[in-house]
Amino acid sequence: MIPSGLPTHRACATVIRNPKTEGAAVKTQHTQFAISLLAIGLVLLAAHWFKVWPMLGGHPFWSASVTYLGIGIGTVVAIFAHLILTKHPRWTKLLLGGFVSIAIIGITASTYGKIDFVASYGEDRLAGRIWYYGFIVFIAGIPGSITTTIRLVRGPHG
Repeated sequence: MIPSGLPTHRACATVIRNPKTEGAAVKTQHTQFAISLLAIGLVLLAAHWFKVWPMLGGHPFWSASVTYLGIGIGTVVAIFAHLILTKHPRWTKLLLGGFVSIAIIGITASTYGKIDFVASYGEDRLAGRIWYYGFIVFIAGIPGSITTTIRLVRGPHG
């Protein structure tokens, strides 16, 4: 039985939204994003402290600056992407593809820059810069990739 005067036909019925629960879902989403971004930053710092970057092809001397710059740039870009996704949640897969592509392009550029730099016995400065900046791009792509993947797995209202 439908309360007084409301339409009984399904096509005419409207969904009543509760702004209090929508605000709570968005607040929870922001909190979960902040926690995951902090955890990713700590994992990237731990990777630097445990010398993972030189094992992956980063320069042992420059790995500290690469880590800090990559985390900073990646955090800013991930926050920007999170703000975009709160308004346009259907873009999640597009942004995830972009972040993963950025990380892959960064590690590829870093690898080929390292190969050319080492083959020139340290004389090819352009290859050295490509190695350095490519690794920054690789690390900067990680926070956005992981936070967007978490958002995709959790769903739009998770």
